[in-house]
Amino acid sequence: MIRAASLLVATIACNPCGNTVLSEVDAPTGGRRAIVFIRNCGATTAFSTQVSILPGDHRLENEAGNVLVAKLAGNDSLVAVAWKSGTSLDVSYPASAEVFKRVTAHDGVSVSYRPTSER
Repeated sequence: MIRAASLLVATIACNPCGNTVLSEVDAPTGGRRAIVFIRNCGATTAFSTQVSILPGDHRLENEAGNVLVAKLAGNDSLVAVAWKSGTSLDVSYPASAEVFKRVTAHDGVSVSYRPTSER
């Protein structure tokens, strides 16, 4: 039993994933920001481009995006976020993206999506 618990703790502590921030955009009213980042979980999984909405004073932890998770065929910089107000965020991404998660509301913020053609 103790050995199984030790193995579980070691597995949780050894997270192979990492995040690389591409852009951060503060909400116009302050208090929140949207972060676009690439998540890499090692050689056995593909990179993904993700978006999270966080309180303005929080940093991006080593966690998956809470708003958008997508695999892009091309340039990760084609994902963009724009605040329409302090409680409304617009996310654009290539129409060819394979989307795994797309949340329309998070922590009091409504999120709209705009698939775009790639250039």
